[in-house]
Amino acid sequence: DDGGGITGCGGSAISEIEDIPLDDPAVFAAIGRGETIGTFQLESSGMRRLIRRMRPENLEDIMCICALFRPGPLGSGMDESFIRRRHGLEPVSYFHPILKPVLKDTYGVILYQEQVMQVAQVMAGYSLGRADILRKAIAKTDQAALEREGDHFVAGARTNGIPGGTSAKVFALIREFGSYGFAKAHAAAYARTAIRTVWLRCYYPVPYFANLLSLNYGWRERFDQYLSELHYLGIRLLLPDINRSEVLFTPEGGSIRAGLGLVRDLGEKAVAAILAERKRSDYRSFADFCSRMSGALSKKAITHLIKVGAFDCFGGTRPGKLLALQGLWDSGRKEAEAERARLMQGQLALPGAERMDWTDMTVGAQGADRRGRVCDAFVSYSPPEFSDAERLKMERELLGFYLTSHPLDSYEEAIRALGVRSAADVGELEHGDAVFLCGCVGAARGNRTRDGKRMLFATLEDKQGRADLVVFPTVLQKYGHLFAANNDRPLLVWGRIDRTEQEPTVIVRKVQEFVKAQ
Repeated sequence: DDGGGITGCGGSAISEIEDIPLDDPAVFAAIGRGETIGTFQLESSGMRRLIRRMRPENLEDIMCICALFRPGPLGSGMDESFIRRRHGLEPVSYFHPILKPVLKDTYGVILYQEQVMQVAQVMAGYSLGRADILRKAIAKTDQAALEREGDHFVAGARTNGIPGGTSAKVFALIREFGSYGFAKAHAAAYARTAIRTVWLRCYYPVPYFANLLSLNYGWRERFDQYLSELHYLGIRLLLPDINRSEVLFTPEGGSIRAGLGLVRDLGEKAVAAILAERKRSDYRSFADFCSRMSGALSKKAITHLIKVGAFDCFGGTRPGKLLALQGLWDSGRKEAEAERARLMQGQLALPGAERMDWTDMTVGAQGADRRGRVCDAFVSYSPPEFSDAERLKMERELLGFYLTSHPLDSYEEAIRALGVRSAADVGELEHGDAVFLCGCVGAARGNRTRDGKRMLFATLEDKQGRADLVVFPTVLQKYGHLFAANNDRPLLVWGRIDRTEQEPTVIVRKVQEFVKAQ
């Protein structure tokens, strides 16, 4: 920010990240419930499952979670043993009483790199220098060095009266788990940052998520997840507004305002020009905007601003403003006479239109006044507003996402009853898993198989995210008409997960239009 700290529903401003407490009970209650989407290290679905199983209570617990949630510990079952021991469901074993002071805080599990060095010192009499050699051999998976260190470890332990079988078993664990070992200092840094981001989410959700949306606008998977979380938290997203919006997302009271930079075909220079001119004074009307921004924006850009509601603050309807824009854009050009003739014939009954001069609307104060009168005439004429479905479709097309509502809103209860998976869950499923989804087709692209048959790649979107679909020829021949339909019509999709490529896809088996029971 500008250095003045952040403010929100939590109370006073926080000027330094270090001011955020690390022991707030409300924060740990939120973590325990898995309310960590959008936070550092703790937001993935797998991490949230681990958190709910472990039920962390303090900084040290979060450190352990950060160290456990990595491929090595998870793949070895270390997380299961750790959690069972933590909750008293499995006895804690230290292999030898001499290791209890080293492994007590992690329930007998070697979790941190520092513990590997301490075990070697305590059990086998390693010096700090020799323990560091062991650490490096583990980190580099130097098998020859590890064989030498194994012999040295067992010999050193025997000197301390520890049987060779026990020390050999401990060294085998060091070799297995030590390569996964996480530096405790790293775990502490990760945990502190994680707790502080949860604190910000708890007490300042609006500015926190406004920044998250802005930072992740180009990362569709995360962005969709954060939009879904706003719905869960009850935070409203507001349409772009020509006098209130900035470039991306900004907090506005208890809501978040979408920015002008999100509107399709409105480039950085155009947005910068709008904001620079607005610094002089707010735009007083649609006509005032057109007058002051003449030559800076394309007709397409202004059209898109109208369609997404950026000028709703001036009253009238969006179709009325589109008519006004057309009149202003055509003025002074060859099309002006045809437009004037059409108006004079009474096709559009605009008060005073027959007296307007459409041939000089572009220069001087007099021209600006004429533009304003034409614009006001069209806006006050106010043809019927677009339907809710039309406006929602424009949001999706021009902003890239549904903002004010979602086509599936009225289907929520029926979707829950069906027990479908969220599109966001696809990434967590294994190759070959069956999946049942419900959503709207966001995009579809035809292709050909090697033998020339038609197939389809598509995306299916629900309120939590989107999934990539692959529709092969036999299925496309049967259900292709449903993918060609209006993309805000919900579909039920049955398929299987395919993980042969880097990103998981759904191989579609069956498609059905979702019709709610009356």
